[in-house]
This record gives sequence, structure tokens and C-alpha cells, in this order.
Amino acid sequence: MEARLTCEEAPRLLCKYGQKCYQTNPLHHQKYKHPPKRKIEAKVGVASKKKKTVAPPGNNERNVPVLVEDECKVLSVPEEEEDLPPTPENENEAIKQKFLVDMPEDFYSFWSFCKSLSPDKPEEALKDVGLLLVGPFDILSGNLKKAKTRKLSLYLIHWRYYYDPPEFQTVVKGDDTKQYHMGYFRDDPQEPPCFVARNCAAIDCTITPMAENIFGAVNAYLDAMKGKCDPFQKMKVSKVQNSLKSWAKDNNFVLDVLSEAMKARNKKVVTKTFHNAGLVVPWNKKTELGYRKLIETDANTEECGGEQL
Repeated sequence: MEARLTCEEAPRLLCKYGQKCYQTNPLHHQKYKHPPKRKIEAKVGVASKKKKTVAPPGNNERNVPVLVEDECKVLSVPEEEEDLPPTPENENEAIKQKFLVDMPEDFYSFWSFCKSLSPDKPEEALKDVGLLLVGPFDILSGNLKKAKTRKLSLYLIHWRYYYDPPEFQTVVKGDDTKQYHMGYFRDDPQEPPCFVARNCAAIDCTITPMAENIFGAVNAYLDAMKGKCDPFQKMKVSKVQNSLKSWAKDNNFVLDVLSEAMKARNKKVVTKTFHNAGLVVPWNKKTELGYRKLIETDANTEECGGEQL
């Protein structure tokens, strides 16, 4: 009769070690009751089948760029989000409509430079050196004309890698195995970019400043490439680099790795960040508080369940 009783029904004290009890002494089991081991093993077996492994950042499928035209990677958007109005004919305005920022002069000049190298497909002008123009360049190339979505939130994450902060806007793609990409870094979306940086998302997601403009950044990339490539590839790199330097000189773009403007920005950094690029926000020395105004109102933030800072 007692053998049929459940653990709870058995007229004995419950062992304080429960399932973890290792006692084999018969007297102990006569005095204390224990949960049946066969049931525990069954539960463990079920749990082991459902166990999921988490891949490291470099191999995580989430850590790939989100592409507007790729429906497989597009994230869901709120149903109440309104569609964008028709795309302006002016390319500058079209980019601002979809990315909410003004692109700097060197961005458009670099597009013209690439058109001089490859009139038919400027976005692939640097293909021989492992680079492809992406992001807002897709507006200039017409690659986004085939995009079906008209949701602003999706354009704002176009070519944004999973661990990229909002301040970093990808404009050039490199080695896919490293998820190498270059982009403009802005401390404030209403101001011009502070510099162009690189990020290898599959390695460490660190943002490394390269130069004040895209010409300097690509020039630094080519310098590094020449030290690693074979003589045949080195000839291709040198040819592209000579053309880039000539164009930059004619259009007064500095190629310095650390310009005076970048040095001045470094002095304004108020805190370090995980991506190592630092953060520059208005800073009050008296209160020792730094902050950046949110685009959303306090009311909207509360509705979304967020905390007011």
C-alpha cells in the first residue's frame, strides 16, 4: 500500500536534500521520503532535448546587415507606421528623406570619383580591391528602386549590422568573412559626421576611426592592403590609390589619418563606450551631467514603457 503512495502522501518526513539526496542507508529511507528518481530523470531528458546553444557574435545570424530589399532580413515594423511620401527626384533630398541625415560633400564627390572609374556601375568601381559602395549610395545607384517597402524605420537600419550603434552609418562594405564595413560616425544627427570609421562585426564590433572623410578612410584601407597582398594585386591597389589621391588633391580633401578636427573631437569625449569611439554630448561642469535630448517626447516614452532619464 505504501509503495503506491506518492511522495507527498507518504507518512514520513521529507528529506531536506530532496532529489539531491545520495543516502543509500535503508534506515534513512524508512524515516524520510524522497521524490522518485525515475521521474527526475525523465524531466532531465526532456530538458536536454530542448536545450539551445548560443553562437558567438561572429557566427550569429542576427549579426548580418539588414537590407531593405531583402525581405528575409527585414525586421517587422509597427502597423500604425505611415508610409513615406513619394521619393523626391533630387538625390540629396531622397537620401535625407530615407536616412534623416545630410550627407557630407565628400560623400557625393566620392560617388563622382567612382563614376570616373566605372561609369556603368560606380558602386562596384572598387570591387578589385574588395570594396562595394552600399547604404545611402544605394539611392545614387538606383539599387533601392526595387525595394517594396516605404517604411522609414526600415531605411534607417538599411546596411546596419546588429551591433552597430545609431551613430554609425555604413557606406562601404568589405570582406564578408570579417563583416568589414566603413561608415560615417555622427555624435549628433543634425551635424556633419565626425569621421569615417571601420568595424569588423564578426571579430569584435570595435569602431576604429580611419580619417576625416571617405577619401582618407579608403586611402588608409589601401595602404594596409598593400602590405598584405601579392605583387599582382599590389599593382591594382596602387592604380586605384593613385587615382584616389589625385582626385582628393584636386578637390581639397585631406587624407590624414588623424586630422585636426578629429583631435578636437577627441578632447570633447565625455565617456568611453563599448565600441571605443567614445560619446560626445552637451556637458554641464557644475552638475557634472551630460545628456542628449531624445527625439521622442516624455509622453511617448512612457507609452512605450521606457524610463525617463
